[in-house]
Amino acid sequence: MALIECNECGRSVSDFADTCLGCGAPIVIAPRHNTQFESISLKYALILVIAAFLLQYVIYLGLDAIYNTFIRGTEHELKKGWLFLTLVLSYISIGVVLNIKLLTRLIDWHPVNATISEIFGTKMRAILTWPIFYPILIFQLLIV
Repeated sequence: MALIECNECGRSVSDFADTCLGCGAPIVIAPRHNTQFESISLKYALILVIAAFLLQYVIYLGLDAIYNTFIRGTEHELKKGWLFLTLVLSYISIGVVLNIKLLTRLIDWHPVNATISEIFGTKMRAILTWPIFYPILIFQLLIV
């Protein structure tokens, strides 16, 4: 609960109040918008998610070609580990970029639910499960 000023008399009233207790004027609260980022179209979001899928697939194909050409059948276990690490880091990097480019613009955080643990949990789920998270989020936004 926050205290705001009445537009008519300037008295402090609760943001849950319908009218001012002092003068009886209706309390109008402007909706809170995320002013840091401009809105983003769902079409752009869908294109970005598809591009992320394609990028991850191209990285996988490139690493698979490197593995088949240089490493398969050799004793270079360390190189296999580096290829796997590269694939994992690219996966997480794409999740982070999608968070920066899309998540903050697609989800309007409600002030009641915008706790640090709630936002952090949602962002971590989005980073780690982006191939599932973003298509579901875009589908839900298209339905609403």
